[in-house]
Amino acid sequence: LSMPKPVLIDADGGVFRLKSGHKVPTLRVNSYQDVLDLLDSRELDGFNTLVIDTVGKLLDFMSVHIIEDKKSMGTSNGILSLQGYAVRKALFLALLTKIKKIGMHVMFVAHDVEEKAKSMRGEDIITHRPDIGGSTKQDIMKDIDLVGLMVMTDDDRTVYFSPKEAFYAKNSAGIENVLKIPRLA
Repeated sequence: LSMPKPVLIDADGGVFRLKSGHKVPTLRVNSYQDVLDLLDSRELDGFNTLVIDTVGKLLDFMSVHIIEDKKSMGTSNGILSLQGYAVRKALFLALLTKIKKIGMHVMFVAHDVEEKAKSMRGEDIITHRPDIGGSTKQDIMKDIDLVGLMVMTDDDRTVYFSPKEAFYAKNSAGIENVLKIPRLA
């Protein structure tokens, strides 16, 4: 929320967790249609950065939207079919294009997921990756310039953009590999 002129799109209802000094203008969304309506409205005028918290919840909203639009895109237990995941991938890429046309920076907040992996020495390790489900993950990563892992120690926050064995990161923009997040008032 220290990015240039941010507006927070609260998809997971977690804005109440923010310390008062970190609060920025916030728009609550409850569906993918809410997100589309916001992008077509004038409510984002004057902001430079769109912060979506969380990308996982946004993808959940997209899944519901897809199944409501066409039942065959879902399975009997309400999750996306393989075709549904392909549609969601296309929707996400179209959303990125729409945000780029508006001319805003976009930051997706994601929880992390732990995965078991082998280190380069063959040892079992736990790695951290953004929790972005399904095959959409690879396509999202292609179109995003920066992926960082934020580590919090007390009130200090540091983001690492250089990939390590223990976590996924990406730094296509060539910024510093380690970024200390400024403390907000």
